[in-house]
Amino acid sequence: MAVAAGDAAPAAAPPAATGPAATAPQPADLSSEDRAQLARARELLKGIHQASDIAEPLRLAADVAERRPSSVEAQLLAGEIAYRASRWSDAAKYFRRAGDPGGDRPEVLFYMAVSYYEVGEKQLARSAFERCLPRLERTPFVEEYRQKILGPGAKAP
Repeated sequence: MAVAAGDAAPAAAPPAATGPAATAPQPADLSSEDRAQLARARELLKGIHQASDIAEPLRLAADVAERRPSSVEAQLLAGEIAYRASRWSDAAKYFRRAGDPGGDRPEVLFYMAVSYYEVGEKQLARSAFERCLPRLERTPFVEEYRQKILGPGAKAP
């Protein structure tokens, strides 16, 4: 799947991933209200056309993530939305709480890598980026971050 930035800002990144995260079984630590709130945030995220439209999905996801810090699903969604809003420290916080999303989620790993890079966590950024890069389409936006995170002399995998 491609990761692109549109004209520039991460808020113009691709729509929310609809793979395993969107359909994974719900953890027991989320109430039905929490699940509904995350579903609403995902639905709103699909309709994002401008950076200013991201405030409500971020509020919804962050609310659940803060109330349910052990919910990987809530942390990953809040992290992804914070990434799209260029709220790097928030995104990095949620991604740290979520832990490893697994190698089958290259877009999420990319979001993590960029967020970690932007807050100065260079080693975490490098680790996440090296794992996601082989499975991402090489867009100019991905290449820009490859050079930033891995360095201009780094060989492409």
